[in-house]
Amino acid sequence: MSPNRLDSLMECWSDGSLTAEELQELNALLRSSPEARKVFQECASLHGMLHAAANSLAIEKAARQALPVAMLESSQASSYFGWRSMVGVIVGIGLGIVCVSTVWALASPTMVALSSVITTLSNASFEQSSSKIHRGFPMVFGQWGGDHVEVVKRPGNGATPAESSIRFVTAMSDAGNPSSRAIACDLFQLVDLGNLQSTRENSSEVVLELSAKFLDERSQNSQPSVTFFCQIYLFRGDPKDIHGYWPEAIRDAISSGSAEVTTLGGRGWREITARCLVPDPVSFAVVHLAARPNLRVPMPDGLFVDQVELVAKTQPVLPVRDVRR
Repeated sequence: MSPNRLDSLMECWSDGSLTAEELQELNALLRSSPEARKVFQECASLHGMLHAAANSLAIEKAARQALPVAMLESSQASSYFGWRSMVGVIVGIGLGIVCVSTVWALASPTMVALSSVITTLSNASFEQSSSKIHRGFPMVFGQWGGDHVEVVKRPGNGATPAESSIRFVTAMSDAGNPSSRAIACDLFQLVDLGNLQSTRENSSEVVLELSAKFLDERSQNSQPSVTFFCQIYLFRGDPKDIHGYWPEAIRDAISSGSAEVTTLGGRGWREITARCLVPDPVSFAVVHLAARPNLRVPMPDGLFVDQVELVAKTQPVLPVRDVRR
């Protein structure tokens, strides 16, 4: 491709008038031309990033002030990009391009992160009165199960309607290890991730975010302190394979994430979020919510969880530059 054609493409890019075909053409050039990327990198190292320029005239003025005189003369005469292309480069930087090696990817209209709720997480707010809480680790997708918990209807206050929540009642030993000491009241759900896997693009990175709201309804500074847990584990294969030996099955998880908060009552609802990277392929997730008193005492009264949500955030995989400081 000739320098004049590159100048033309960069000028159109700087003013946002590139067509879809031209975007693809510029994208291909920047991917294939080390020389073009090198010149762009030199420009960026001279100027850094220009933030919040009011319009293209302000950007051009700032760019001219930042450039040495010799470069101005060279760019007006016979530089590889030409002056107008240089302004296009500065425009791109001002719009938030922080890494030269990713410019050709950012020119693509597909460079956007997508957030989608995982709808296979069932009865996430515990409002389905017909959905009973299974005692023990769940056996099928979309079923809450675990230790002794109960669904309670919390009254509204005029501004908010009455709603259901889970109350943690009693910690119980794990079925896979009945001799173990029960220290936390656990709640689980198996979540099918088949749809997530089938819609995933090869060049994308997916992060799952599990969030939940917990409430310690005791008066402030109550003892013992209580730690609430929000955890997610990802697996391949058949969920039936892990049912008989939970929690030892955790060691077979291909990815996991955990978040926690410790309370002494009196603080209202506390939301926490656990995150984990989704490997390819993945079959299902185990959602794990728990309350643990931090002394070996019976489960305190007034511990609740509600508004569970599982969200997949998908974004293109970006090139990585190793910066040594």
